[in-house]
Amino acid sequence: MMNWEADARCLIAKFRLNFGQAVSAGEFALLISELSALSPDFQRMWAEHDVNDLGEGVTRFSSPRHGVTMFQHYTMMPESLPHLRIVVLIPARGLQQA
Repeated sequence: MMNWEADARCLIAKFRLNFGQAVSAGEFALLISELSALSPDFQRMWAEHDVNDLGEGVTRFSSPRHGVTMFQHYTMMPESLPHLRIVVLIPARGLQQA
């Protein structure tokens, strides 16, 4: 991921929003504790207390085989399973590569 730091911050900010909406925070708290112990980056970003509810944007990947590829991503929440998130990545055509 070309913008790993920014993408990770955004994902953790969305995770914080989900944590705040959880009916029971016990399992979330356990996962947060485990992630904090395993990843200094997660621990640092979690401590910043950012919250984000944006469900769409652009993600860039770089690989030796395909070069830079860009995807528009969208997050969907099924009405009957509001705790579930489905992230769809669609090749982004016509966007400038940064």
